[in-house]
Amino acid sequence: IRSRQSARAILCTKFVPDNPRKQFCVRNLFPTIRASNFAYKMGIAQWWNAAFLFAACAIAFCQPAKATEWGNRLYFSEKNFLFNALNDVENPVRISYNTVQTLTHVTLQNRFTSGSLHAIDAPQRANDLSASIFGLQRVGRFNLSGEMKYTLTNAREQRWNNTLMLSEDNPFVLADSVSGNPAQELFNLDATACYKFSEQWRAALRLSYETASKDDQTDPRPKTTAMRFRVQPGITFQLSHQHLLGLNGNLWVYSSDISHTVVDNLNANTYFLMKGMGDNAIVSTGENPSYPRHYQGLQWGAAALWKARFDHYQNVLEAGFSHNDERAEDGGSGPAFKGGDYASTAFRITNRLAFPGYRYLHQNLLLGFSWQTDQGWWYDQRRRVDTEHGNLVYYEILNKGKVHTATVTKASVGYRIDRYLCCVPSWMLSLKADWEHRAQTHYEADVYRQSYNRYAVEVEGARYFIQKSVSYNVMARAAYSNVIGTPQYASVRGKLDQAYTARVFAFSTLPTVRFLLRTEAVFPLKLYHSPTCLTAFLQGDVSFCTDKSRFSSAFNSTSRTAIDVGLSLTL
Repeated sequence: IRSRQSARAILCTKFVPDNPRKQFCVRNLFPTIRASNFAYKMGIAQWWNAAFLFAACAIAFCQPAKATEWGNRLYFSEKNFLFNALNDVENPVRISYNTVQTLTHVTLQNRFTSGSLHAIDAPQRANDLSASIFGLQRVGRFNLSGEMKYTLTNAREQRWNNTLMLSEDNPFVLADSVSGNPAQELFNLDATACYKFSEQWRAALRLSYETASKDDQTDPRPKTTAMRFRVQPGITFQLSHQHLLGLNGNLWVYSSDISHTVVDNLNANTYFLMKGMGDNAIVSTGENPSYPRHYQGLQWGAAALWKARFDHYQNVLEAGFSHNDERAEDGGSGPAFKGGDYASTAFRITNRLAFPGYRYLHQNLLLGFSWQTDQGWWYDQRRRVDTEHGNLVYYEILNKGKVHTATVTKASVGYRIDRYLCCVPSWMLSLKADWEHRAQTHYEADVYRQSYNRYAVEVEGARYFIQKSVSYNVMARAAYSNVIGTPQYASVRGKLDQAYTARVFAFSTLPTVRFLLRTEAVFPLKLYHSPTCLTAFLQGDVSFCTDKSRFSSAFNSTSRTAIDVGLSLTL
């Protein structure tokens, strides 16, 4: 939609059932005319039936509905965000409040990433190819949602982490310092079913299954498999016309196995059993070439929400907590060696204050706060041989001690304004600011501490416009982040100071600037007498280090670039 001084040119797409061609019409409308006088729905021909099967016994049907507006297909994600205040909450019942409740969205995407401005365990270069299918469907009292995604990644020059899907703050990482070129596969299934019992009660269940595998052909040739399974039940109760209450639970199960294969036995490599802040125990490939490790984890939590709706605004407040336990055990079928126990507890609060529809402007104020505490325990162990029982080898636990504690506090504030007229967005502007405080302590022969305060500011804008029968969407983002004050740094092992510990800390405290530009061209199609959108998109994402780090020179004058190109089909 284009706005001019005295008139608005509005493009409406109308599909006539007995005519195989789409009819596009442009009407010049003056501001005195109400939007309801020209905002009409398009008729469509009979849709073809399709079934969309996801995770376990959940089924999400992707059959297009009748009388679906063109804007619903073209801008379903924007519309569900603006007109569903529960769109971003954790409770799975949120899908039943979507404005757009029926569609199928298929995406094929390729991402190319390169540059030295990356975390120490990230690859120097990577090529990601992904394919996904997402569906929404309403069937009677049921609202269904499902997604299936496959990603193939070919990485180059990656080291210092042989794990998969491990919690980001878990310090007990199994790693090697040899640069390799691993290949990784990721497969995800996600399904949600929501049932409306009455006008007051709604309940939903979400199931998610994610599995991945990674292998490398460079000695010590790690091979890793991992799995995460999530169960998330939720319920909401409409207390009155103005107030809604919700409650949901969360349960995650995590499992991962790592093994190694050494082909060249003449050169010995080292496995690093990391404990945090550079502290580690080492094992040589000469002692144990395969060195297997098994991770298992269990995370549980809950969240509650309150939605208040008034004449000119609505507010959604959500509070939640979670507790996570992950344990590492080495040895496989052989003697068990404990590789560290990790536990974390987190609390979070989010609030969304929405002012919808005043002069076609939708405004949202977004607030967030989270606090997390981590703890890690290490076992001092000694290898023993039981000569009385057939020379059975085992590890005797001499001591269990806390070696790692950390607290992470985050706060964010954001403001977003959208102009949305006649079922089509015109433009969007978003401002956001984040703050993070991280402090960790490591206990070895002495007490070591690291801490820093970091902030980030971001501005994002989007413009939507139509030329002839093609819709064009342009989105741009700029962000800057830096530390506040002077970070506190310490390293436990001097041998790995510059090779590992200093680089990890320097990357977390670097001043960086980031620019992102995304363009989309949306072409109307007709498949099986149905209005359909084919989208071609191109995205560029560039980050720069703007100053030198006093902790490591590895990031001086570095940058990182990511380019995304792909196609998506929405029907």
